[in-house]
Amino acid sequence: MAKHRARFFKVLVVAAMCAAGPVAFAQTYSYPTYSSPIYSAPAYSSPSYSSGSGSSGSTCLSLSQNFGSGASDSSSGGAVSSLQQFLANQGYFAHAITGTFGPVTQAGVQKFQAAQNISATGYVGPLTRAAIARVSCGTTGATQTVAAAPQILKLSPAVGPVNSTILMTGSGFLPDNGIYFDGYPLTREGSSNGTGLSFVVPSVIPAGKVGTGQHTVFVQNAGGSSNQITFTVVTPTIGVARPSIQSISPSGSLYAGQSSTWTVYLSVPSGYSNAMSLAPSWGDANLVPPSYENGETAYGSQVTLTHTYAFPGVYTATFTLFDSMGQVLSSNMLAVSVR
Repeated sequence: MAKHRARFFKVLVVAAMCAAGPVAFAQTYSYPTYSSPIYSAPAYSSPSYSSGSGSSGSTCLSLSQNFGSGASDSSSGGAVSSLQQFLANQGYFAHAITGTFGPVTQAGVQKFQAAQNISATGYVGPLTRAAIARVSCGTTGATQTVAAAPQILKLSPAVGPVNSTILMTGSGFLPDNGIYFDGYPLTREGSSNGTGLSFVVPSVIPAGKVGTGQHTVFVQNAGGSSNQITFTVVTPTIGVARPSIQSISPSGSLYAGQSSTWTVYLSVPSGYSNAMSLAPSWGDANLVPPSYENGETAYGSQVTLTHTYAFPGVYTATFTLFDSMGQVLSSNMLAVSVR
């Protein structure tokens, strides 16, 4: 009986479980694992600042040397690349930066010079360097000391063959000057007194061989471009005897206050065709104005001069014959007694 009760009870339990529906079993929960994030501070690079900028926003460029066609970064300390970048910023150089000063760079320099009212030579001289600094650094004439433009008064001599040394006199010459021959940069010369420069007449320039005839010379520095002056190249006389003064003859007795006529006889070798000039020094320069010292151009075998001695006395007159290059051909001295 007890056995039958146990079995009956088990059946009731099973039936109750089935009536209650499925049994829910507890789930196993795993907590997520968190790792602390790694934060890297952003890396900042310091911006590059130029020393200044002009109206175009380009880097301030102040070139410390002159240079031109044929220059390179190695010979200019990187100045050619800086120049090309400046020209590119200004719209005058549509080319890759090469660091070599070639025809494209020269053309760009010429365009910039023309825009700045500078002689468009294509050479970067003192005036062009100053203009580059003015444009790129934003400086104006009000903040700069502007030197007066140079002025050429004369060339001595003004006629001669190639390879002659020429003295240039004038004003406004600076410690750094560019001398141009037929528009091409010839040399850089400094002037210690501001009034004198010298150069050698070239035999060849970029345009070709320097021939006989007239050629132009001018100077350019930080003050501007000078006037142009003419130099005449002549063929040197080779293997021809030099002319000389043969004799000097005053006309009659010499009296103070009375004009006298002098004849200077020359010995001119056959075949000598260069021009000559005769310059007298009458010996009374300390007594009369310099206007009394008049020279004459010699065309033949004799030259006639006139002179008036203002005071009695004994004077030493000197007569010097020059060739067209200013070289002394002959010189004679004569004691003159004036009553």
